[in-house]
Amino acid sequence: VFIIYKNLRNRILYRIMLSIALSDFLQLFAIFQFTFYEYFGWKASEFSKKFASGVYIIAWDHLIVQHFLLALNRLIIFVRAFYFPTSFKEESPSERLSFNFFLILSWLIMGALQILFMTICGGIWDSETVGFFYDDSACSEKYRELEFYFTIAFPAISICCYVAIIFILKKVGIFYKKEFYFPESLESLQSDLQSFPVKLKFTVFFPESLNS
Repeated sequence: VFIIYKNLRNRILYRIMLSIALSDFLQLFAIFQFTFYEYFGWKASEFSKKFASGVYIIAWDHLIVQHFLLALNRLIIFVRAFYFPTSFKEESPSERLSFNFFLILSWLIMGALQILFMTICGGIWDSETVGFFYDDSACSEKYRELEFYFTIAFPAISICCYVAIIFILKKVGIFYKKEFYFPESLESLQSDLQSFPVKLKFTVFFPESLNS
C-alpha cells in the first residue's frame, strides 16, 4: 500500500518497514533455497551454499539494525507529539535525511559484509542438521564475536527507546487526568464543584449511567 501512495512513501516509518520486509524476504529466500535443494536431493555448488549462507546470517543482523531504527523513529514521534504537539505530524528535513542516510548505510554495510563473507570469512551449511555454522577460520571467529556483542547492544538500545515511550505515555496519562474530570455520580459532582476554585477550567465527562 505505501509503495503506491506518495505521501506514505515519503514517511520514514514506512521506508523502515519496507526495508525490514526486504531483509525478511532475503532471509526467507535463503532458507527456501536450502530447503528446495534438500527436498529434491540436489547438490548445490559451494558458491551457492556460501552465498545463501551469507545472506541468511547477514540479513538477520540487518533486521536487528532496522528494528533499532524503527524504535528510534517511534521515540522521536512520541517526543515530538508530547513536547511539540502543533508540529508532531511533520517530519523535519534533517530527520528525514538522517534516517534515509542510516537506511542506505545499513544496506551498504550489509553488501560489504556479504562480500567479506564470500571472500575471507565463511560458514558451513550442514546438510544433515539443515543448519548453518561458521567455519574455524580466524576471520569467522572475529565476525562471530562481533555479532555476539552486536546482537546484544542494539536490541538493548531498542528496549530503552520503548521504555522511554512508555514513560512519555504515562506522563501524558497524568496530564490527561488533570485536564479532564470523570464524576462517579451526580452527588459527587455537586460536592466536587463546591470544592473547585471558581476560575478553574476543566472538561466534565459523564458516565453512561448518569445519562440515563
